[in-house]
Amino acid sequence: GAATSTDVTVTVKPATTITVQPVAPAAYCIGGTSTLDVTATGDGTLTYEWFKVSGSTTTSVGTTKTYSLPTSLTAGTHTYRVVVTGGCGAATSTDVTVTVKPATTITVQPVAPAAYCVGGTSTLDVTATGDGTLTYEWFKVEGATISSVGTTKTYSLPTSLAAGTHTYHVVVSGGCEAATSTDVVVTVKAATTITVQPVAPAAY
Repeated sequence: GAATSTDVTVTVKPATTITVQPVAPAAYCIGGTSTLDVTATGDGTLTYEWFKVSGSTTTSVGTTKTYSLPTSLTAGTHTYRVVVTGGCGAATSTDVTVTVKPATTITVQPVAPAAYCVGGTSTLDVTATGDGTLTYEWFKVEGATISSVGTTKTYSLPTSLAAGTHTYHVVVSGGCEAATSTDVVVTVKAATTITVQPVAPAAY
């Protein structure tokens, strides 16, 4: 005769699998932050380890499911990946690239031109770097009064300036905040003027 055994159940545990890869956040300004996240399935309690990738060098930077990017990241691109480990092996995500945008920075301050004579002119210029298209606004500073006088990178001083000193600065704006230059003092020299005309003496 024949004998039939009892049933036996075989359990096959699932491999560790990343079901939703990390997604790069929108580019953000230097000094800010964002997060990277991953979704995975597998056997048992899953553990996570995030790595920063620089060429052939990988550096462990975090061990949580969601990784908060540090505010200290420099402007530029930064690459990360995550390794998820479960009871049945580990799974490595695709690389994700984070873009940090540079702050608006004045790299060459305006320089005062040589003093020039009243009725003449000169220019003020500034050099800056930053995110996106930079815009410029020049201001004339007179005590507590600040007046907008120009919106180009190079400002042409008006020929109507009176003799004396005149103070200016420029504000450069980009995708990541604005930068204000140091003040620059322009000197306009007085014209040669006869203040007392010759007077005819009494007849003699």
